[in-house]
Amino acid sequence: MAEADPRLRALAHPVRLRMLSLMWGAPMSAAELSRELGISHALASHHLRCLDEAGLAELAGVRVRRGGRERRYRAAGGTPLTERGTASRCSPRRWRGAAASGPGAARG
Repeated sequence: MAEADPRLRALAHPVRLRMLSLMWGAPMSAAELSRELGISHALASHHLRCLDEAGLAELAGVRVRRGGRERRYRAAGGTPLTERGTASRCSPRRWRGAAASGPGAARG
């Protein structure tokens, strides 16, 4: 069996979809994403690395902050999910609700 496309694997986690949605508005660091999502900095870094390796996030810049470097990432251009609103249409919550409502409920 062929291995899944890395982009699909990266998008398989709802936290990563939410991260992409946040990074469409403005570049963000792992620390900013962790605060916004209510997850640990280590977990935010892990998910951000997965998105970066899959080509769905890209480095937007580095700035020196408090004696360290802060890397800020944005949603990568030219990916299938750069269209605004795509992450909300792919939301697991939406699909769970649609499954409860019956066929065709998640369209449009």
